[in-house]
Amino acid sequence: MERYMDTSLSPEERADDLFAKLSREEIVAQLQNYEIGIDAARCCDFESEYGIGFLSAEWMQECADVKEAIRLQRELQARAMEQSPHHIPSIFYIHGLAGAHVPRATSFPSDLNRGANFNTRLEELIGSIIARQSLVMGINYVISPIMDITRDFFVERKRKTYSEARTLGVIMGGAYTKGIRSVDIDGRRADVISDLNAFRVDLLPEDRIDHMAWTVIKEKFRMGLFEHPFAMDEDAVEEALEHKANYEIARLGAEESLILLKNNGIIPLDHNVKKVVVIGPHAQDFGSYYLTEQAAHRETQTIFDCLKNEKPAVEIVYARGYDYGGDDKSGYEEALALLADADIAILTLGMRYNYWNHEIGGLDITTNCGIIPPCQEKLIARISEMGIPMVGIHLGVHPFANHLGEEKLDAILEALLPGEATADAVVDVLSGKVNPCGRLPIEVYDNQLQTLRRAFGYGMSFSNFEYRDMSVDRNEVSATENFEIRVHLENHGPIAGSELIQLYRQEDKAVRENRKLLGLRKVFFLSGESHDVVFTIDPAQMAIPSEDGAWMVQPGQYTFMIGRSVNDIIGEVSVTINGTDKIEGPERVFYSTSRVE
Repeated sequence: MERYMDTSLSPEERADDLFAKLSREEIVAQLQNYEIGIDAARCCDFESEYGIGFLSAEWMQECADVKEAIRLQRELQARAMEQSPHHIPSIFYIHGLAGAHVPRATSFPSDLNRGANFNTRLEELIGSIIARQSLVMGINYVISPIMDITRDFFVERKRKTYSEARTLGVIMGGAYTKGIRSVDIDGRRADVISDLNAFRVDLLPEDRIDHMAWTVIKEKFRMGLFEHPFAMDEDAVEEALEHKANYEIARLGAEESLILLKNNGIIPLDHNVKKVVVIGPHAQDFGSYYLTEQAAHRETQTIFDCLKNEKPAVEIVYARGYDYGGDDKSGYEEALALLADADIAILTLGMRYNYWNHEIGGLDITTNCGIIPPCQEKLIARISEMGIPMVGIHLGVHPFANHLGEEKLDAILEALLPGEATADAVVDVLSGKVNPCGRLPIEVYDNQLQTLRRAFGYGMSFSNFEYRDMSVDRNEVSATENFEIRVHLENHGPIAGSELIQLYRQEDKAVRENRKLLGLRKVFFLSGESHDVVFTIDPAQMAIPSEDGAWMVQPGQYTFMIGRSVNDIIGEVSVTINGTDKIEGPERVFYSTSRVE
């Protein structure tokens, strides 16, 4: 047996032994990537005389079923190993946005949805499920999370990011990565990778190429790829894909991501409601709830069907009413006729998103962010003339931003792209089973007036949370001393619910982000229950780059605030930091820890 195949050795020792045996051509081959795309029919059409470092597995979601995906992965891997003189397996990779891009993998809420739930423990669980469902298919690398910080409301890529707040992005991205790396299936391990960028080998020094190739080989040993290069058997794959707990995590993620933007008391739905008319194409199209295309292999409930099952004693009827885009009014008369004796109208609003083809309803989403098409807007106006109460459920890439909808709708539930559990989550909020606790992870602007419509952190609840007695344990500290900020909360509402407590620091000199998110804590309260939430602040969080590039904590007076959103501050305290402290890279602190008492 070759020494590099000895599993008792460390990945570094095995990599050293194998690397010494490789030719120059084999070394360079370990840095090569074959981008197959999503064409399953072409996936085995590649030639590489010396093996290949990476192979895309995006084609898997286009396979007819799991069995075909397993077969093609094994054929591809066998081909890659046969073409390598030392039979080095290739690393398969996929995007992991909202789920593993493989047939019937769990479809979780979009990254922006998960930013809206502010739940790091849940994000870690989601990462672990994505890792497991990837590993059983022979995939070791997940290209996620995308750590871009969303700054422009009109950028379509927003759907792939957690938030505009650096702190929230760091917290959620770290939790996702921790979840991915926590999974070990009989020696199979997964990891995240930021991207696979192209470069010219002939422009790099030889020692740099050697180090990069050695690192790739070391990673292959660490992930167990030499021992487990192929997708697992069909039974193991089926178990990973169909585990009942996966759906419950997806459902919890969807429920916690829903943001109640407006409510005139119309939801939860009154028990006296006798007839409900559901309008809109999304209500009967579960394909409009997803960020990624693996959902095409899963059949889930629609919002309309789920609502009928939840309210069997209520007459619930459906009219399409309008399309995802355009100005077609041909469906209006059917909807208006049904509404003649209705108690309430529930309208699904927004466009339809497709992961690979970003055209939605014929509108340019980079310039029509958050609006609804004319056909939807005009029917809202017609229903308003009838005096029928309306609930709007908005689905799509960007948060809702529409003049007429804001004025005429009695309630607005922001859903974005909640994944396969959308119907259950939406209906649970409508019925009052779930108290909405999602908060906006980005600012929402009026696309016509370019003015701020809703601030970061905004979101309503069925409960009423009272904040009081904000305090700090010390008003003066050194540059190396931690201090604590405390606030008392009580749920004065009639039902239980979760509240997101947000800690900010005032940054007067900042142009865009004059209040920086330092920490957050989501706490569940029973009706009448109260708790203290305590944040621990490390002065290292206040470090800024000095003229020589070093990160330094500077002396001065700092203002800290706690609020329901960045624009709804309930109290503030000031702390003076004396002296300076140089913060080395590993010592940097990005967010405050917290506890509940």
